[in-house]
Amino acid sequence: MESFRLCAQAEHDLDELYRYITIEDGPDRARLIEAEVLQAVRLLARMPGMGHRRPDLTTKPLRFWPVHRWLVVYREDSIPLLITRVIGGWQDLQGMTLDESDLD
Repeated sequence: MESFRLCAQAEHDLDELYRYITIEDGPDRARLIEAEVLQAVRLLARMPGMGHRRPDLTTKPLRFWPVHRWLVVYREDSIPLLITRVIGGWQDLQGMTLDESDLD
């Protein structure tokens, strides 16, 4: 059974993603992209370890998985799988908070 949790920042990111796509491409496209992101999250929960690490950005056990122009960031060592961010691949990731434990 797939099991995952979206941290507060990831939920906020999804809300922002939905708003952005609604403005740019309309609500139908926003719902489609949001569904595809959540489908990817369910896949990651079933098969953790997919995606790539970014040692240039963090030493935490995080992986990055692309969905269209966005990156799903998740902790590969968490049960349930913790989704920490859903961010635009074009964003400057240097200095960005990628893991909820960074907020402690």
